[in-house]
Amino acid sequence: MVENTKDIHNKQYKGTSDKQNKDNKVDKNPNKTKGKNKKGGEKRQQLLENEEISRLKKEISKLKNDLEERNKEAEKMMKNSAMYEDKYYRALADLENSRKLYEKERSMMIDHVKTKMLTEVLELKDNVERAISSLGKIKVDENVKKGIDMIMSQFEKFIRSENIVPFGEVGEAFDHKMHEALYSIEGDVKNAVIKEIYVKGYKIGDRILRHAKVMVMIPRKKQKKEIEEENAKDENDENIEKEKEVNESIESKKTENTKEKIKETERR
Repeated sequence: MVENTKDIHNKQYKGTSDKQNKDNKVDKNPNKTKGKNKKGGEKRQQLLENEEISRLKKEISKLKNDLEERNKEAEKMMKNSAMYEDKYYRALADLENSRKLYEKERSMMIDHVKTKMLTEVLELKDNVERAISSLGKIKVDENVKKGIDMIMSQFEKFIRSENIVPFGEVGEAFDHKMHEALYSIEGDVKNAVIKEIYVKGYKIGDRILRHAKVMVMIPRKKQKKEIEEENAKDENDENIEKEKEVNESIESKKTENTKEKIKETERR
């Protein structure tokens, strides 16, 4: 019993001693332990930094991809915007052209209707004038004459209000754009002139409402040939004069160039 107690005591002492020896061994190299801890900390820090860098690289790559996608979408939207803008302006231009065409056709239709109406009014006026001219040959009540004169006065007032101008007088030069020749006779004239008026012409500005119907006097055949020869001679003289002016201009330029060259030579 005593021995067992002693053994137990010895074992406890021995265990305590071993523990102390271990602690002493650890305590003997404290710098070495600190170095190991420092290196382990640096490795862990390096690993953490590498992980952080890797994570940041992934995020940057993802952001780049997102940015590229957004740029592509933006470019697509810009193209679509340009396309829609082009379509909008084209549609606007088509609408404007359609409006102008409608206005033009409407104006032409109004002018056509107005021309037709005015032409009919002018025909009525012609009939009244014929009636007045026939009244001079017969006896008519004065009141009837006054009534017809009042009607004629209203016609004249209406024509002035519409800026209608009559044309076609005896002796005027014949113009096929304004006059309609019903008959022609030869006479001692250089150019065709109006000999007689059958129906007066009327116009508004440059627009002809009705052509004047006339008889035309034209140059005699022999006289016509002489006139043509005379006109040809005048034209030839005119061409000679023009050629002379051109030659004089060329000579003048040559003289100026020669003078300039002489001046340059003197300067040198």
